[in-house]
Amino acid sequence: MASKTKFDSNASSECICDSEKEETVEHLLLECPKNIEKRLKLEIITNIKLKVENICVLLECKRHRNKFIEYCIDIAKEAINRNKTR
Repeated sequence: MASKTKFDSNASSECICDSEKEETVEHLLLECPKNIEKRLKLEIITNIKLKVENICVLLECKRHRNKFIEYCIDIAKEAINRNKTR
């Protein structure tokens, strides 16, 4: 994933899962344990492991694209709302 930018540059850069982890887009979508249930659900629905090299596959597949985008939007909304209170 090309962008490692935070959703909110004014917020703390540490992730709520671990103060040693930076809260990047890549971390939130692909690694953060806080999102494991949603990530696993997407992987089960699509039968595709959610990792950097598979993002293009998910976006190119008409059957999976909307599910992946919904997942990304959901994770982004949670991070934005959480960072408003930091």
